[in-house]
Amino acid sequence: MFTGAPLTTDKESVFWLNVLEIPAKVAVADDQNILQMAFRSRIKVFHRPANLPGTPTAAIEAMQWKVVPDPKGGYALQAFNPTAFHVSQADLVLIAGGERTLSEAGMIAPGETRLFPLQGLKSMPGAGAEVEYSAINDYGALVPTRQFLKP
Repeated sequence: MFTGAPLTTDKESVFWLNVLEIPAKVAVADDQNILQMAFRSRIKVFHRPANLPGTPTAAIEAMQWKVVPDPKGGYALQAFNPTAFHVSQADLVLIAGGERTLSEAGMIAPGETRLFPLQGLKSMPGAGAEVEYSAINDYGALVPTRQFLKP
């Protein structure tokens, strides 16, 4: 639905397209079995203004990560996206001292700082800790990425 509000010209905008497919009701005999399924598709639709600085590929490498105390308890990965592009990721892992701590992945909007809780992390990681994730590029392919944490 168009709200009349203009779109930003300095960063990407994202919209969600929700499509629900409900099959028509079919008349069947009493002794006949039938399986009907309804499908919901949720699709990200990006509006990318012309002349944005950088590229979506460079945005993946520009992400800034650090471990911070989680306000809900424990620790969390803090992600900051300094670019004008959304960065979606999967398989988010903190690697510290030979230990791998999984976290739930997600999408980070342009200019957004977001926390990803680290369940099971007992203490602040030392120097040399890394974050590893698979970013999702414009074609839906996974781009394996590994970066050192910011102090």
